[in-house]
Amino acid sequence: MLNNFKTALNWNLINALGWHTKRKIVVIECDDWGSIRSHKKAWDELSKNTQIRNDYFLKYDVLESEPDLLALYDTLSKFKDINGNHPIITANTLMTNPDFKKIKEDKFEVYHFELFKETLERYYPNQNTFKTWEKGIDENFLKPQFHGREHVNVNAWMNALQNNDPLVKLAFDLGVFGASTLNTANRRANYMATFDFNTMVDLQDVLVNLECGFKIFKNIFGFQSETLIAPCHVWSNDIDKILLEHNVLGYQANPIQFNPVIGRKKYQRKIHYTGQTGPSGLKYMIRNAFFEPSRYGESNTVKDIFSHAESAFRWNKPLVIGTHRVNFMGGIDVKNRTDNLTLFENILKELLNLYPNIEFMTSDQLIELMISEN
Repeated sequence: MLNNFKTALNWNLINALGWHTKRKIVVIECDDWGSIRSHKKAWDELSKNTQIRNDYFLKYDVLESEPDLLALYDTLSKFKDINGNHPIITANTLMTNPDFKKIKEDKFEVYHFELFKETLERYYPNQNTFKTWEKGIDENFLKPQFHGREHVNVNAWMNALQNNDPLVKLAFDLGVFGASTLNTANRRANYMATFDFNTMVDLQDVLVNLECGFKIFKNIFGFQSETLIAPCHVWSNDIDKILLEHNVLGYQANPIQFNPVIGRKKYQRKIHYTGQTGPSGLKYMIRNAFFEPSRYGESNTVKDIFSHAESAFRWNKPLVIGTHRVNFMGGIDVKNRTDNLTLFENILKELLNLYPNIEFMTSDQLIELMISEN
């Protein structure tokens, strides 16, 4: 949030570096599509436990339903940019979820997963949720990009289950894995940093899972993802080789990369900026605004968006808005969806009033543009 002089100075510095354009480009990057996070029963049960952090994901985030998707499409359809295009969400998608039943049947000794399409069918057997997903892609409301095979660090989570961690088991029995705990030796306080590792064995497993995830993405969507956003912004550039093999052009990212280093308890922090070229030739696109009303509330979200928009456009940078699926979901509390979509609509309307020559793009379109202009 742009809540003090130092923060504002830092954001102006990040916007001043790297690739520039006089075009008023707006990209909306939204994480966590396809992934299990919480549900009504999980929230009711886990929120009672004093060792579970009652965060906004646990309170509001649930697998996207057909009504959630249609409500989002309706909001996006109300606006057009200078080229006649409505806003489109870069939907950063997890391709699988843990298969809780099979994992339990194998006594927590073997990890199993199900495709996110299968999870949608299991959660919403009376809806056409994946067909509604496909409608969003066909009508340019959603553009899937790769977020990971699953939003769980398989080795760390399975180790916790095998060691009978009571809080992890409690969440497991409720069919969730993303609950954050207050007392844990795990440096993330949860098991959602998919590409994190502590040993060379962990790293090799991360690479194998990543390779598998890219293949699933191509099979489901019929095209390759040109960008990747690392879950929890935790990754090592050891994964670059696999990204290049799957024709990824670059990273979506926050300004800070949390880099795992074997033998270190804390992450190494790396700073990035839009247009930066990484060690393997991959480009970076940095989020410089945030739509997170489920976390920060309406007032802070509005201030954040417009302060960051002013800074980005002053420095001739695209406005890359980071957000999460949780802000558009109504399965646990429908008011979360309706209130946030109203706020989202008002923000889009005011952005277009302030900057009538806005052009809406997706992350893959932006990275293609940056590369073509280098």
